[in-house]
Amino acid sequence: MKFFKHVFLIIAMATTLVAAAQKSNITTAQISLRDRDYKEAKKYIDLAAANEETKNNPKMWYTRGDVYFAIAIDTTVVGQALRLMDPEPAYKSLESYINCLKTGDEKFSKAAIGQIAGDPGKVLGIAPYVYNEGLMALQRQNDGKDPNGFATAIRYFELILTAFPYDKGNKIKAANTELSENMVTKNTGKVAYFKKDWPLVNKYLVKLANENFADADVYITLSKAFQEQGDTASAIKYVEIGRNLLSENQDLITEELVLYSLTRQGDKLIEKLTKAIESDPSNSKYYYYRASTYEGLFKNDIKRTDYLDKAEADYKKSLEIDPNDADVNTLLGIMYFNKAVPIINERENTDNEKQKKKFDDLDKQATELLNIAIKYYDASLSIKGDDIDVLNYLKYAYAQLRNMEKVSEIGKKIDSLKASGK
Repeated sequence: MKFFKHVFLIIAMATTLVAAAQKSNITTAQISLRDRDYKEAKKYIDLAAANEETKNNPKMWYTRGDVYFAIAIDTTVVGQALRLMDPEPAYKSLESYINCLKTGDEKFSKAAIGQIAGDPGKVLGIAPYVYNEGLMALQRQNDGKDPNGFATAIRYFELILTAFPYDKGNKIKAANTELSENMVTKNTGKVAYFKKDWPLVNKYLVKLANENFADADVYITLSKAFQEQGDTASAIKYVEIGRNLLSENQDLITEELVLYSLTRQGDKLIEKLTKAIESDPSNSKYYYYRASTYEGLFKNDIKRTDYLDKAEADYKKSLEIDPNDADVNTLLGIMYFNKAVPIINERENTDNEKQKKKFDDLDKQATELLNIAIKYYDASLSIKGDDIDVLNYLKYAYAQLRNMEKVSEIGKKIDSLKASGK
């Protein structure tokens, strides 16, 4: 029995020594950090973090946060080398401070979140670095340099979000408005949209919408997300919520108009556009949208030629406000060409000798309309430069005028553009 007692005593002593050794790793890391020996500090705090005896120790988490914070901001060659070996020091620092907060230890938690008088808090210090690294990860994927950039950005933003419940004094938001909980939530949802992660879009952006967060970007992103999922009803729902909160926001107005156009709610769209014009009569785009809507309504009911008259008036009003809108010039050119088509068809079915007067009258009408179309096409080309589509429209107009010289000239220009890859 004495043998077993000695064995138990040896085991107990060994366990105590191991625990002491691991705690000494924390102390050694603190000393190395104080001496700015970040490589050694990292070595010992990593050992402590990996060990069962100290991995949930608040002092360990707090010290780990300090070590990785120092590595994240160190501009020396040593700091750069450590970041090459371990490229997420800011993330690990914030993660450590948050884990420290989760332990509930009063002393270290107050230091981490800045509840000690005169201490801004470690979370406040490192959170902007984590946020910026998330933005850089997003940019890397946008630039085609990192296929996992969106996922990294979401992970970084979500880590920041876990800190807010502990920030009772709203220090993070007070120091940097971009790091308010709502803004980080919004940006996490937006990156989720880029990643096409619809559950995460719902988790973050729908949450903000349900809380009536007054930011147009939230509702426009939700609209696009639901459109991409084929749910236009939900897209309209959230745009309308946004419009009720931000009735004068131009981007939301435009998004709503696009949605009504896509869902072929022409009459409702006309009503909305008319109200938009009344509130902002100098916005050329509203006349443009209403004109194209009238054209759409005419295609569904060709007996309603009054729709075309209203479309023409709105296109002209849009051009009166913004004469340099190439698209409106092109659309007016197409409209006048289309007006000429039935007259040209009737002219072609009229005997030039037996019905000369009628033929000449029809030819005159068609020529006038075609010349107006050409005027608008030329204006469009002078604004946007050579455009193959507009040049083709122009060629067709000259063909109907039987001006083969111009047809040949424009044809050669189109061939040259195609050959150059434009």
